[in-house]
Amino acid sequence: MAEDKARRFRLTALGQPLRTDAADSVRAASIFLSGESELEGRLIDCVRSGKTAIELASGTTNWIEYYRQPTRAAIFNSAMTALSNAHYAGVVDAYDFRSIRKLVDVGGGHGRLLSMILTAYPKMRGVLFDLPHACDGGQKTISEAGLSNRCEVGADKFLKLYTN
Repeated sequence: MAEDKARRFRLTALGQPLRTDAADSVRAASIFLSGESELEGRLIDCVRSGKTAIELASGTTNWIEYYRQPTRAAIFNSAMTALSNAHYAGVVDAYDFRSIRKLVDVGGGHGRLLSMILTAYPKMRGVLFDLPHACDGGQKTISEAGLSNRCEVGADKFLKLYTN
């Protein structure tokens, strides 16, 4: 941030990615990674108990807690999408996916990585498989990338795994 002569503050170029409307916004990732929840600081308890931080905090199993809390789910999914935008191009460049006819991304969130791979490999088909709160965003990502005819998006079976 910078202060002007009238004592008003504005974002500098370094702070622009924190804006929600920035093209490659990292706002949700910074909220998520800065410990936005009671999950922060539970590493020792996780090691001792063998449970995840979500299980310790809520008594539920793994990622189903995000499904039950839409605000947290939105932050988590946006954070994962922002982080994937920053890191996944290297995955697509580094690995030769040509031998794969159908790629299933389990827990693929909003489908950013899968859409990047499918775009780079036009003969490949895909399946995005996650909880409903993620699949809604995934359907949008897949559609915006023009991949709806080559990629299924589903949550029903995934949800059954975590609720039974």
